[in-house]
Amino acid sequence: MKRARTEPVGHRPGLAGRRGAAAERLLRLYPRAWRARYGEEFLALLRDGRLTSRSVFDVVSGAVDARLSSWRTTPGDRDATSHASQGGAAVLQTLKLACRNPSPVSTRDWLVGAGVMLGLTAIVTLIGVGLDKTGYIALGQFVIRFGFFVGLQVSLLFTFLKGQPVRVQAVLAGGPLAIVAGILGASIWLARAA
Repeated sequence: MKRARTEPVGHRPGLAGRRGAAAERLLRLYPRAWRARYGEEFLALLRDGRLTSRSVFDVVSGAVDARLSSWRTTPGDRDATSHASQGGAAVLQTLKLACRNPSPVSTRDWLVGAGVMLGLTAIVTLIGVGLDKTGYIALGQFVIRFGFFVGLQVSLLFTFLKGQPVRVQAVLAGGPLAIVAGILGASIWLARAA
């Protein structure tokens, strides 16, 4: 005998549970002291609001900022503690705004970001083609393949990272670029050694 359906039509079982689990995973990105002070409000906000790619990006950016801020403070520093608590409130306020309006980036910002991405991709690709034509074939191919990545990372400054603190921009856009630059430098060194 089949059991009668008790959920309303269109109900997706476990959706709230999945959203809650995602919220808890995002909360773990923040330092322990921040979680202790703001964790419940943060979880309630994420569970009740729309969890969009923009709000997830804002949460990750806030976590990077909170981690960087916690490295600068010492437990006995009263000014640092008040600064950190203000930072936590600012992160929650930003997240509240992101849940209400998932895309604070204007159409112009998106177009500028797209132009920067396409322009840098073209420039880096042309540099790779030039390296390829001058005999640095492996290096040229490497640079060509990473042209789009470089353009994409820099375009983040005009779109998703717009309005974020400079240190967050440096970590999320500059960090991957530094890694690629390190790989590029190592490949140049290996090409010259060969």
